Amino acid sequence: MPKLKEASLVTVLLSIVNVFAFHVIRLSILLPFLLFSGCQSLQEAQMLRQKKIKQQMIQKISRLNKISPDYFWAEEEIHKSVNQYRVSLGLNPLTLNAEISEVAREHSNNMANVIVPIGHQGFRERVQQIRTTFSVVSSAENVAWNFSSLEPCYVAFRGWVNSPGHQKNMVGDFNLTGIGVELGDNGSYYFTQIFIRTP
Repeated sequence: MPKLKEASLVTVLLSIVNVFAFHVIRLSILLPFLLFSGCQSLQEAQMLRQKKIKQQMIQKISRLNKISPDYFWAEEEIHKSVNQYRVSLGLNPLTLNAEISEVAREHSNNMANVIVPIGHQGFRERVQQIRTTFSVVSSAENVAWNFSSLEPCYVAFRGWVNSPGHQKNMVGDFNLTGIGVELGDNGSYYFTQIFIRTP
């Protein structure tokens, strides 16, 4: 009788070992999949968090500078500063034109998104685009960029005043202007001002 109990005990122990081995094997098959899924979920969560932080930073910079999402405030500020400067020198103020501003805005956007380098690349094409609406006698363009978190418009304007070439454009014989401002992902502001003389 004791031998029968021992045999039953061995059978039970073998059954437990078999069940345990089965679960260990199943776990070893599932574990890499679970780890991969967990890593992928963690990576997606981190990417989502980084994107959210980036958006919050841009919104914070915009709030600090009182700039609307479309940066119309900044464009009006540049227009006001340039006109005050011109009037102080006895020159006529420039009329801000929506169509010309749209062309300037596109160039600032392209610079902010590194589609074109910071500069005047494509200026001839921009003037040609403006010619579809206006008869253009003469034209000029100022561009700028800066990381100023407090006064980006003032920094751009003062930079133009202190640069002989840009200052010459600001006081030129023009009557229309278009201004475009864009904020890049790197926190830098990009400015384009186009000057136009019509008959």
